[in-house]
Amino acid sequence: MGSVHRATNQEGPSPRGRGARGGTLVEAAFSFPLLVALVLGIFDFGSALSDSIAVRTGAASSARVVAVGPWPAKACTLSAPDAGLTVEDMSILCMLKDRSDLSPARVRGRIVLAAGGYVEGQPIAVCSMTQLTSLTRLYARLIDDKAITTRSVVRIDAVKADGSLTTGGEGAFPGQDWAFCAAP
Repeated sequence: MGSVHRATNQEGPSPRGRGARGGTLVEAAFSFPLLVALVLGIFDFGSALSDSIAVRTGAASSARVVAVGPWPAKACTLSAPDAGLTVEDMSILCMLKDRSDLSPARVRGRIVLAAGGYVEGQPIAVCSMTQLTSLTRLYARLIDDKAITTRSVVRIDAVKADGSLTTGGEGAFPGQDWAFCAAP
């Protein structure tokens, strides 16, 4: 039987010895900040996506409740409410804030009736917005002070017997407006 010999390099370090380790360190030094920026971007933009889903869900859910009525009386603190809001208007806006699953201070709402008013068969729009804030501050220039807006329009199937709705809502966030929330 033959013997097995292992080839060994006994002449010192290979040509890729120290230089290869130094090159790996330089590659890591360039790659690590990019990896951190990617991970922090996932946090920031994931949070923005979550806020978007929450606002859309709150508006759609509130609009469905308004369409089929009756809705429960709710109380909350509204931000810069329009004059002349009825108790029913305020209840819907508070329901919108509650169903959005965000801090109530981060959600603003508005109700817009069609020209026919609060009448069975008429459309109604329930609109909401939230202002974004960067969690990590790395992407603050891209995210901060931007608003996510949504408008949910439904047809009124049943009118609440003792209710009256008006067009109105809360003031928009600074730098934003309700232009997207036109009458249906």
